Amino acid sequence: MEITVDKAALAEAEDKLSVLRNRVAHRKLELSFSEARGDTVEQLTELTRHLSGLRDSLAALYGATENAIRNTRLGFVETDQKFASYFNTIWERTDE
Repeated sequence: MEITVDKAALAEAEDKLSVLRNRVAHRKLELSFSEARGDTVEQLTELTRHLSGLRDSLAALYGATENAIRNTRLGFVETDQKFASYFNTIWERTDE
């Protein structure tokens, strides 16, 4: 059985998600009215709060996915190193 992992592609995906997370997290939506009042203003203000919450949730989702990809990549690197060490030990024993 062979498992092939493209660590470069995982690292690239991690970087892209980091950029997306930062872009989304730093987007600000501000809405203010100097003189207008009433239901429409209240609804637009409430919509602004909902959009800000959506922005925060999306940034958190990007961050969680970024961490999952990073942990996957690091897990494969660690496993690869352990296998290499194990087989090097076996090969050193057979060379004796």
